[in-house]
Amino acid sequence: MQLELFTSRKGPAKVYRFPLARRADLVRRTAGELCKRAYEDGRRYWNAHAKELRRQLTASGLSRSEIKKEMDAYSQAVELEVYATLDVRLSR
Repeated sequence: MQLELFTSRKGPAKVYRFPLARRADLVRRTAGELCKRAYEDGRRYWNAHAKELRRQLTASGLSRSEIKKEMDAYSQAVELEVYATLDVRLSR
């Protein structure tokens, strides 16, 4: 075992978050929720969902600018997934 890798380190360990936009399960699930809702209901869902994600990112120690970058990339990933889902539905 390579436990010396952990014992020789000084100070707290750094934990890196996996980017929201790369979490395919979350992106697909969110896009699916948006696709099955009417516009106003979808807008309310998105606002509540985004607020909760921002709260989690803040709690994990990200700065405002880092949160903005994360949320912008996530929003774009969800948007692309929504369009892909709609394309599949329309082509049937």
